[in-house]
Amino acid sequence: MKKFTGALVYLLFILFIGGTQELFAGLSNEQLTQAVIANPKLLSEPKINDMLKLKSQRGSSTDIKNNEELKVENNITTFEDLSKNENDKNETTSDLNKFDAFKSPLETPDLNKLFKNLEKQQIKEDFVKLKRYGDEFFLNRNRVNLSSLPVPENYQLVPEDEVSITLYGPKNDNWKLTIDNEGRIVIPGFGPLTVAGLTFKEAKSLISDTITKAYPNTGVLVNVTGFATIQVILSGEVDAPGVYNIRSFSTVKDALIAAHGISENGSMRDVVVKRNNQIIKHIDFYKLMRYGDKSQEILLKAGDVIVVKPVKSLVTLAGYVKHPAIFEVKRGETLGELIKLAGGLKANASSYGIKIKRHENFKNIKIISLKLSEANRVKLKDGDKIYIYDMDEANIQKVTLYGNVVKPGSLGLPKEGMTFYELFAPIVKEKGLRGVFLKDTLFDYAVILRITPDLEEKLIGFNLKSALEGKVSIPLYSRDEIYIFNSLVVKPSESITVIGECVRSDIKNSKEIISKDNVENNVTLRYIDGMTLNDAITTAGLKCSIDKEHIRITSYDPVTSQPSTKVVNLLKENNYKLQPKDEIFTYSALATNPPKTAYIKGEVYNPGKYPINDNTTIKELILAAGGLTERAGNKVEIVHYIVEDGKRKRVIEHSIKSLIMSEKSPKVKNYDEITIFKIPYWSEKKTVTIKGQVLYPGTYPIEDGDKLADLIKRAGGFTSNAFIEGAVFTRKDIKKMQEKGLEREVKELEKRITYIAASPSQAGENSGDKQMLISLLDNLKEEIKDINMTGRIVVKLDKDIDEFSKSPYNIILKDGDTLYVPSQEDSVVVLGEVLNPSAQIYNPEYTFSDYIERCGGLKESAGTDTIYVIHANGEAEKIETGYFFASNVKIQKGDTIVVPMKIDTISNIQLAKDITSIFYQLAVSAAALKTIGSL
Repeated sequence: MKKFTGALVYLLFILFIGGTQELFAGLSNEQLTQAVIANPKLLSEPKINDMLKLKSQRGSSTDIKNNEELKVENNITTFEDLSKNENDKNETTSDLNKFDAFKSPLETPDLNKLFKNLEKQQIKEDFVKLKRYGDEFFLNRNRVNLSSLPVPENYQLVPEDEVSITLYGPKNDNWKLTIDNEGRIVIPGFGPLTVAGLTFKEAKSLISDTITKAYPNTGVLVNVTGFATIQVILSGEVDAPGVYNIRSFSTVKDALIAAHGISENGSMRDVVVKRNNQIIKHIDFYKLMRYGDKSQEILLKAGDVIVVKPVKSLVTLAGYVKHPAIFEVKRGETLGELIKLAGGLKANASSYGIKIKRHENFKNIKIISLKLSEANRVKLKDGDKIYIYDMDEANIQKVTLYGNVVKPGSLGLPKEGMTFYELFAPIVKEKGLRGVFLKDTLFDYAVILRITPDLEEKLIGFNLKSALEGKVSIPLYSRDEIYIFNSLVVKPSESITVIGECVRSDIKNSKEIISKDNVENNVTLRYIDGMTLNDAITTAGLKCSIDKEHIRITSYDPVTSQPSTKVVNLLKENNYKLQPKDEIFTYSALATNPPKTAYIKGEVYNPGKYPINDNTTIKELILAAGGLTERAGNKVEIVHYIVEDGKRKRVIEHSIKSLIMSEKSPKVKNYDEITIFKIPYWSEKKTVTIKGQVLYPGTYPIEDGDKLADLIKRAGGFTSNAFIEGAVFTRKDIKKMQEKGLEREVKELEKRITYIAASPSQAGENSGDKQMLISLLDNLKEEIKDINMTGRIVVKLDKDIDEFSKSPYNIILKDGDTLYVPSQEDSVVVLGEVLNPSAQIYNPEYTFSDYIERCGGLKESAGTDTIYVIHANGEAEKIETGYFFASNVKIQKGDTIVVPMKIDTISNIQLAKDITSIFYQLAVSAAALKTIGSL
């Protein structure tokens, strides 16, 4: 036996140094396997690897004796089962990717992939950077919406609270009264009542009794609609301790949010509230955060003191718990309570894998390993680091299927040592072979790659068909990898090729070939015995008609491989039998028989090039092009092309519409060009557009003389949400005029600034003025790049369309006009040289100066003598009397306040006015663009 094995090894060596695979043609699987057993290093050679796979796939039941096991010493990347559980480290929709499903049991491992897979299989501690539990609780800056909550009966009223009193019945009235500093409210007609210090319940009773004495049958409703400000003190471990003014309806959490939360050294589990130097409440925020215990919150009163004590014990909980974090624990709390506080374990956490790292006496570190069942009796200490591991999958009872199967991946193994037949026979019986294996499965041979208990790899070859029938006993063990092969990999199928420009290029097994004259597509098809020419062409698919009378077929002699070519008429030889490796060349029918064509243009719906025949008439060509348009006139021109004396000449004929559309319509010749001319003086239609808050926005055709009121009526009028004061009406020719005017002004300004910069300085003139003007001009050019002139025309609309039709603003419409009606606007925009340009909520009581102050006030660079107010309807008002005298300017909804830059020039005041004028135009345009949503 040793001599026989040595001979095989020698033959394998000959193969490596230049031999051929024919050396192994006569060897059985057993012989090839024994050769590799004798020298396992042979597996690292690609040729042997391929040959072993080939022999494995071609083997039969007679080649396998006693299920010999092949011991493999080189490292093979094993499959790592990836669970679909959402708590796994690596989530995936399948436990095999598209490449693993068809991997080889003997493939040479990629070391990078190998190391990554090995690392994934290790169970490691993963102490990611954890936050302290509860920190995010104080990041939520939302406060209680007091108007949405009922006032507690025991709420004690204080000065500055607002009390709402509503009367209904014989007497109807409503008052909102503020409690004054002496604790009283003054009810009209009833005089003062002292309510401060009373509970809400007591105050309601007092007010109701007082009013019903005067109005016995009148109902009285009392509510607190506004809450006073109280003063509390925050001390201890908070980020910003001190005195805070907060709403009287506030809680401890509200006060802590105002102080930016608890510091990193502060306790969240023992916050003390003192009132009149007495502790009235100990608050554990964990109970509020984790369990929603509202008893941990109380309403604060003026003079309350909130003390945040230093934290005593912090522990870290990481790993497979639902909420890993750094937790504060109280004295005597156990690990079980901590796990419950963290939301419990994840589904894939190990109940046997808990580790505690503990510091003792400031000098020793102790590691404690325990089970989940012991957690309730383990008390925690400050500084503990707890890690909970995930489950170890090393002993999972499964096998993995690879290769030519319907469902590659993990398959549960009910018990160790059960046979291949016991596991697969019930599945095959239920689903049939087609439900388990893919087409072209190799049933003669399959392979099991096994990891033994001593961590060695063994390769076991067997006859798949015999194993499925129970004729051979193949025991299976956990983590076995079963490889099922495709017979086409062992013996690739014969093929034929269909070539031609009409062959479909979107088929998966097609590719493009480039010949000297053109680009053609070819499709490779699997050859099946008895395949006909018609089968091949139909299966390949065509995207255009082919010349079926001239199909060229190149065949290759099976012995000599010499080619031979013949032309086949598919119409006559529909069942022409093909041979393996045949190449079928097809030609486009249009290439050999190009169609006759004619052009038609002008007033037809689909002008273009159309195919014709010898009997096609001009009328038929016109109908093919969609027919004549309503603009088609009587004049028709027909151009023919003829060849005389070897030259191509053009012949022009004229006809009329009535003739070409009659029964005597002339016939069309190849390459003819027919032109249908338009009716003279036909005018194109004009349209205008209305957008925004009208019932039927859209584009409407108009005629000469139509007015703006007509358009609004056709659009159904304004919606209830229409802000007609801010309507923007734009016109194309006005836009062009604005753009040209602005361009002209800028060019003129540029000339003047250039002239001034080049002129000698005048007496008393600042040398920096010229440089400032040049810089200002550059800034102005940049501003103009970002602004599109709108072509806006100021119009004042009226919701009463009949009244508006009598207005001078009811202008005649032009082609391309646009009316945009915005929705209700509740803001005022402040632009330019203010500290914080922004939109402010409209307040009828605010003055011009109020809006500017709410934007932070004017910058030093603001020009206070040339501030503009651009009203919503487009009208602009210049405040020339100065910022401090502009209080008489009335600001309305949708208005824009523009504060331009201050222009300081000593020698040329007119130049400053010109620059200011340009800035003014840009501001007006920007305000219009904001309204229509372009800014």
